[in-house]
Amino acid sequence: MIRFYGTGARGLAAMLLCIFLGIGLTTSNTAFANVLTQPLTPVDRDIPDFSLVDIDGAPVNPETLAGKTWLINFWAVWCAPCLDELPELNGAWAQLQNHNVGMLAINIGEPPDKIETFLAKHNLQIDFPIVIGDKIKSLSNWSGRGLPYTVIVNPHGKVVYEATGPREWDKPEFIDAILEVEATAMASRTLKGRVASVLGWYHALAGWQKMGIVIGSLVLAGLLFYLIRQLHKAKPTTIREQPN
Repeated sequence: MIRFYGTGARGLAAMLLCIFLGIGLTTSNTAFANVLTQPLTPVDRDIPDFSLVDIDGAPVNPETLAGKTWLINFWAVWCAPCLDELPELNGAWAQLQNHNVGMLAINIGEPPDKIETFLAKHNLQIDFPIVIGDKIKSLSNWSGRGLPYTVIVNPHGKVVYEATGPREWDKPEFIDAILEVEATAMASRTLKGRVASVLGWYHALAGWQKMGIVIGSLVLAGLLFYLIRQLHKAKPTTIREQPN
């Protein structure tokens, strides 16, 4: 069941958004459930360049995301489907936070005090960091077409999944998909680490070999010099006869 938080312009905006997403006010519970369980869409693109701050003023940018898998959700207080999926997002966070997976809730350009007031008024909460986005650019920069919009980013800065519309994020199929992204990245890091270790040993060995060749050459040169001197000392002396 889709709920609308607020009336007037907010309610109209939420209704139009639902229609835009293909959900509609007359959608049956079964059809809406299908949307909630619709699989993630695989994609392959770089994350955009961005510079935002979270609700406490801390910077959030591509460097913030490096080395970790991320679920990034775009939302607004006037978006009813966004608010409806908050419990599922919190449930996902409870399962993912100990697996090198981060989550961000990027709000589309609303002031922090308005966000906090709205959440408190409607007894809602977001357990993971809230980021203040740009009202116009943030969603389009990430190729979003409507709210809620969610992307999964791997530790290499690639968007690997996207989802337009709400999902039951705490369900096993979504949790497993996200953890698989992190597992793949971890395997890649492990392989790269092993390759780097082998290359390190190879270069070290090569260095020792070069040093050994130099030392060996010096030892051989010294030995030859010693032998030549010994041969020179051992050369017989010619004794001339003294005249009578």
